[in-house]
Formats: sequence, C-alpha cells, structure tokens
Amino acid sequence: KVLSAPHYVLGECVEACIIFKQGKEDISEAQIKQVLAKKLSSYKIPEFVFRYKRFPLNENGKLDQRRLKVDALELLYNRRVMELAKKGITCLNISSYNSSIYIKPTVEYIRTVAKTVGCGAEQVRRLSEAAEKIMDKRKALSMDEEELVNVHLLFEDSRLILEYGEKKIGNELICREPVSEDDPELTSLADSVSIRETNGGDRIYRMEFIIDDTFNWGLAAFYTESEYRDWKENKV
Repeated sequence: KVLSAPHYVLGECVEACIIFKQGKEDISEAQIKQVLAKKLSSYKIPEFVFRYKRFPLNENGKLDQRRLKVDALELLYNRRVMELAKKGITCLNISSYNSSIYIKPTVEYIRTVAKTVGCGAEQVRRLSEAAEKIMDKRKALSMDEEELVNVHLLFEDSRLILEYGEKKIGNELICREPVSEDDPELTSLADSVSIRETNGGDRIYRMEFIIDDTFNWGLAAFYTESEYRDWKENKV
C-alpha cells in the first residue's frame, strides 16, 4: 500500500507499506528502491519502506486505511528522528550558576526536557540524578560559589549524552578540575562515563545514557506530549 505523507522540504512525499511473500523477507529497502528507480520518476519512489506482517482491518474485514495511515505516519516520523539522531541533535543547551540555589531548577529543567523528548520514567530519574550529582560535586570543587556552568543534553544515535563544563569555548564545555570518571555514584547511573579532551587539551565531562525500551519515539518525533496526542487523534 502506497501512502502520501507531509515532507518538511518537498511538501509531500510517498511512503510504502509492504507485506512480503514467504521467502522474500530478506529483500532490503535499498533493493526495492533500486528496482523502482528503473520504472518510476524519482518523486514517486518511497522515502521509506515499512514492513508489515499484516495490515489493520476494519469490522468488515477490509483494509482499514485510516489506521494504516496513522501507524505509517508514526513510523515515518520515528524514522526521521532516528535519521537526524545519527547526526546528533542538541536537546538542551543551558547556562547556570554553580551554586545551590541554581542547581535544583537546572536539574528540573533537564528532567522536563528528558520527558519531553521521550525518555521513560526510569531513564528520566537516572539522567536527572546524574545531573544533580555532577553539579553538586563540581560546586564542592569550585573556588567560586557563583561560577557560571554550561550543560548540554544531546540526542545522538541511540544515546542521550549529558555534557558539563565551567566555561564555554564555541560549542565546547570545559572542566578545569573534572570529577573522576571512575566515581561510583555516577557510573551507577550512566551507562558510560568519560572525560574527553579537546584539541587544546581541555577536558569535558561526558555521561552517556543508552536509550531503552521505554523511550517513546512518538514524543521524540513530535516534541511535546500534547502535540503528539493531538496528532494521534486528529491528524488523519
């Protein structure tokens, strides 16, 4: 089944929903597009090919085109987010002062952004706790109670990455005296903790959180839960 879908550049594009015959399941999306390219104009070739074991049916046993389109559009937006995530998406870029009065609001903002982009409850907890711990530890090491800090939250491939530093040079966050990357309080929360060095020899604190099964790609695609619900109810 071929469906039309909105496209942020072209205005409209084509998507294909396919049920493969037995023994043909190994045919790739690239192979399908290669064959179609010999027969169709470029604008008629599907942007993505979605595989189905069965299509949704209505109460009369016929293809439920509305349900199929809702499902296909959700898969489409998910794929687009995943494609963008491979290149890296900045979810949050915030500057705050590294003092007690600013830490809680900053962590709450990180928690809200994590929920908004689609993280499940457990991942939101781990991410926000890790952010709070690193800011508390950096405050203890800081010579200046009112030192300005910068926090990045990046969506990259299948990971969320939290980066932290006291000063900013371009897009780089620099830690003068990073907390140890072997700190058990942080390594128990993040899937990976590291300190990366810039070309200038400065160090940036980096915590990686692998996206788990509770991640809601629908929220990631539509950015806010209310917009996602509205789309699900009214888009098609």
